[in-house]
Amino acid sequence: MLAGGEIMEGFGVEHFVGVFDARMVRIYRRIGSFPEVLGQKGEGRVQISVGLWHFASVAKAQVAQKTGPSPEVSRLWVDRAFGSKECAELAKVG
Repeated sequence: MLAGGEIMEGFGVEHFVGVFDARMVRIYRRIGSFPEVLGQKGEGRVQISVGLWHFASVAKAQVAQKTGPSPEVSRLWVDRAFGSKECAELAKVG
């Protein structure tokens, strides 16, 4: 989730859609990154949901605090994978 927030921030993505199963609901709530649920199918442990996450720097900081890596380390993940913010800006132009 933290790396996803970094990618959203680095590439200027405001929303992210994902599919998740029932066991992830508890995890997303615990780390402070619960999506807006757009739809669900099934019940109980076999429930599958589609969620919409909105990027917020406050939520990213909360996830970092609860999961351990510092904001500097999570930023380094994206910089190493995609280059610096300047490289990300070039990627958006194309």
